[in-house]
Amino acid sequence: MTIVHTTFWTLCLIKDGDRVLLIDRQHDDFKGFIPPGGKVEFPESFSEAAIREVKEETGLEVKNLQYKEIYEYVNPERMERFIIFNYLATKFTGELLKNRRRASPRGLPFLTFQDYLCRLPSGDDFLTC
Repeated sequence: MTIVHTTFWTLCLIKDGDRVLLIDRQHDDFKGFIPPGGKVEFPESFSEAAIREVKEETGLEVKNLQYKEIYEYVNPERMERFIIFNYLATKFTGELLKNRRRASPRGLPFLTFQDYLCRLPSGDDFLTC
């Protein structure tokens, strides 16, 4: 019998008008600009984990989370499966943290979607930024 290690994660896209909040994550297998999030700790619910992770990583308290989708990432070489619950938050309070333990010191940018696309690594110069 093959043992597959399954881990549950959450991500929470925080939207402020036409801008979104992303962190510049530079550790483990999930590098790049992504919404705040992290591992679900037993016995918390998926939404509780999303709220906790946003608070830990950004200092913001999100309210009225909207469940958006679930997806998975499978690493067959390591026999790992990550199941990721995605949420959207448009209501939040608090101040952004100035020093974070896992994000880049470049700051927590609120970006427009076009700004986000311009930060993606691309072999083709299909975007005019």
